[in-house]
Amino acid sequence: MARTNICLRYSGLDKVKANEFIECLERLNAGMNMEISDCMEEKVRAARIEPASIILILVSGYLLRSPFMKGQLLNSIIKQHKTGAAKVRLIIIEPCGWEKTALGIFQPILPPVSISQFRNQSEMFTDAAKAVREMIRKKYILPKTVTSPVEMEKSSGKTFFPGSLHIDQVFPIDGTASSAFVESVHFKSLVSYLKQDRPVIVVEGPCGAGKTTAIKKAIEKLHSRFNSYIWLDAGDEKNLEAISNLHKRQETLIIIDNFHRLNYHIKQTVTQFLNSAANSSVSIKRLLVAGIPPSNKKLISTSANRVPTIKFGSVKSAVIMEMIEKGEEMLNVKFKKKKEILTIAGGSLCVAQYLCHFLLKEAGVFDRQRHLQSIDTSLSDAIKAVKKEGFFKFGDFITAFFRLGGSRDRTCIKLLKLLAATENGTINLGNIRSLHRGLSIGIGSLLDEQLITALLSKGESYDQLLYFDAEKKNTLLIEDPQLLFFLKNTEEEELATLSGKRPLKKRDKIFISYSRKDEEYFDRVLSHLKAAFSEDQLDVWSDRETQPGDEWHEAILDAIDTTKVAILLNSSNFLSSSYVTGTELPMLEKMASTGEGSVIMIHLMAVDLEKWVQLTRFQALNKPEDLVIDMNKSEFEALLKKLVKVIRRCLAR
Repeated sequence: MARTNICLRYSGLDKVKANEFIECLERLNAGMNMEISDCMEEKVRAARIEPASIILILVSGYLLRSPFMKGQLLNSIIKQHKTGAAKVRLIIIEPCGWEKTALGIFQPILPPVSISQFRNQSEMFTDAAKAVREMIRKKYILPKTVTSPVEMEKSSGKTFFPGSLHIDQVFPIDGTASSAFVESVHFKSLVSYLKQDRPVIVVEGPCGAGKTTAIKKAIEKLHSRFNSYIWLDAGDEKNLEAISNLHKRQETLIIIDNFHRLNYHIKQTVTQFLNSAANSSVSIKRLLVAGIPPSNKKLISTSANRVPTIKFGSVKSAVIMEMIEKGEEMLNVKFKKKKEILTIAGGSLCVAQYLCHFLLKEAGVFDRQRHLQSIDTSLSDAIKAVKKEGFFKFGDFITAFFRLGGSRDRTCIKLLKLLAATENGTINLGNIRSLHRGLSIGIGSLLDEQLITALLSKGESYDQLLYFDAEKKNTLLIEDPQLLFFLKNTEEEELATLSGKRPLKKRDKIFISYSRKDEEYFDRVLSHLKAAFSEDQLDVWSDRETQPGDEWHEAILDAIDTTKVAILLNSSNFLSSSYVTGTELPMLEKMASTGEGSVIMIHLMAVDLEKWVQLTRFQALNKPEDLVIDMNKSEFEALLKKLVKVIRRCLAR
C-alpha cells in the first residue's frame, strides 16, 4: 500500500486534545503505511500547505474564531477537496455552528455529535481513529504519489476521477442536486417562459422543491440571452435597498429569491413595480421566486395572463429515477432498492436525494468509487441515519420552539407535525385554531404573547429553519427541507423526549375540583362514588391527596395530566379561587376540547354564567336553575345516580 499522508489542522487552544487524538491515531493504526503531520493553526498562517492525502480538521469554537477561517490556507484545502487531491474530514469536538461556515462543505468523519454525547473524549477519538483506518483500507482516497487517474471514464461528456466527486455534490441534503440535475416539466416551463421574454415570471413551491437550482440551470442554459443579471435574496438584509429600488436596476434579468421573507411594505412596493412591468413594454425581464405562502401570489396581478406562475412540487417517478441513475453513474455505484426509494420519495426529488445520500453514507461510500459498488443498505437504516443527524442539527431549535408552551403543553410539537404533514410545509395559525379546538388555547398564547416572533428574532439562525409572517396572515412555514423530512419521519413522542416534554400518561383518574367551603357536598359525592364503583375501578383524586410538604401545584398538574373524568362542584366559593380559574379550568377546558377527557359540572349554587362563559362549554349534570343547594336529600341522591351513569359512559370511551 502506498504511503498515506495525514495532516491534522487545529487551533492552538485545542493542542491538548489534538495530541490525544494523534496518540490514539498512531496506536490504532500501527502497521499502516501512513505519516501524520501535526499542523497547529498558529504555525501555518503563511499558508504553508503540507502535501497530504487526508486532511483532518479538529473543529471547535476556538478554530471558528481563528484566522484560519479567513485565510488562504482554508481556500487551498477547499480547492484540494474539490479537485480530489485530498479528502477532507472534520472531527467535531463541540457544538459550534460549523455547518453555517466555510467548513460546511466538508463531511464529519463521525456523525456530528459533541464529545458530551460520548462516554468520554477518548471514546470519540478512538472512533474517529477507526474511521481514518477504514478510509485508508477502503481506498476512499488517492495516494499522494498518484498524479494521474488509475481509471478514467466518460459520463455525460465529462471525465470523472476516482474520489473526484463527493456525495454532497451528487446527492446534497441542502437543496436539489446540481451535478445530477434532471430537467423536469417545471424546469422546461421556466426555460420556455424565459425564451419568450416575459417581463415577469412567478416561481412557487415548497422548500426543497428545486426552485433555486432550476433557476440557476435555466440561466446557464440561456446565458447568451442575458447581458447581465443580478440575484437578490430577500432573506439577506443587504439586498433590501436594491429590492426596494428595482426601477434603478439596469440588469437584463433580476431574480428575487425568497420573496415571502420581505416585510409587507417592501412587498407592496415590489408588487406595484411588477404589476407595472407586466402590463407595459419594458426591456428588462424579472424573475420572481414568490416563496411558499399562497398569499404572495395574490399580490401579483395575473390579468390577461401576463404573469405566468410555475408551481414546483411533485415530479413523476421517471424524473426521480433519471436523477438517481445519473448519480449512480457519477459515483460508480448501483442502488439495489431504487423502487423502494421511489415509493418513499412520493414524487419529491429532495426526499429521494436524502435517501440516496444516507444509503451511501451507511454503506461507507462518500465519493466516486474506483470499481462499481453495489449499495444494498436498509432503507430503515438510512432513515435512522437521517434522524440521528437531524437530532444533532435541529435539536437546539426544536427544544427552544417546543418549550415555548412549557413542559406540559404540546401545541408547538403538534404545529410542527401538522406542518410536516402538509404538501408545501406551510400552515395558517388562524385556520388551525379554528379546525383544531384542542390547539386553540396554546395558539392563542403564542400569538398574544408574540412568542414565535421573539424566538425567531433571537439571532440563533432559527429564522433560517422556520419563517413566521406575523404581519398579516400568521403563516408559519418550514424553510429547511431537511427539517421537513426529519419531522415527517420522527414520532411525536421522540420529539417530546428531545425537547424535555413530559411523556404522555395514561388517563384513568377521576379528578374532583371544589372549594373547601363546599366540603359537605364533596364528601357526599365521594361517598356515593365509592359505593357505586369497586376499588379497582375507582381512582379518585382531589386536593386531599396532597400531604404536608408536597409540591401541591405539581401534584395538581400531574393529576390533571392523568384525568379521564373531571367533576367540577360549581359555586361562587369555587369560582372565587384564582388558582381554579387561572390554572385548573384552562387545563380542563383544553383536555375536553381535545377529546382526551370529559368534564362534568354540578351546579351547587347560583353563579353569573354570563361572566363565566367558559363554564357553558362543559357538560352540566343539572340545569343552572336546578341548584343542589335547593334539592332535598332524595333529589340529590337521584342526581348522584345520574352522575355515576355519566362517569361509566365516559370511562368506557
